[in-house]
Amino acid sequence: MSVVFLALVVSLMVLASNKVLAELGPSWRAANGEGVAGTFNPTGTYEVGRRTQIWKGDFVSDDRSVLHFDVQLDNAPPDMRLGRPVPALDTGAQGVVYVPGADYPFVTNLLCLGCLSCPLVLLGLIVVPPLLRRMRRPRTGDRPAPA
Repeated sequence: MSVVFLALVVSLMVLASNKVLAELGPSWRAANGEGVAGTFNPTGTYEVGRRTQIWKGDFVSDDRSVLHFDVQLDNAPPDMRLGRPVPALDTGAQGVVYVPGADYPFVTNLLCLGCLSCPLVLLGLIVVPPLLRRMRRPRTGDRPAPA
């Protein structure tokens, strides 16, 4: 039973870290001001927890060649209001556009990746050394006969 639970926990951690890894590159590009420049037009908002407000809306690139509907704006400015467009970057993240030059999303993704990988590293430090010792230990019946 404990092996199944351990496998389930490791699988969930790998899936979560995969999502964080997918967002790490786009958030880095946004922190450096790279990506397709455009405008985020907020159409709605919802709250996660007590203080986190997520803005949903549409992204239109400056040259109108890129359109994304129903995307989130990461790291919205504090004076954000419905109907007031703000500058944004499309850096290739799925369902998310970023405020140009904001490094907060990148740092958050990096911290999440670190938090998710710590238990995996600890698990490796606990499980791997006994396995290595077991593999190196010769069996009593496998020793060659003295000459």
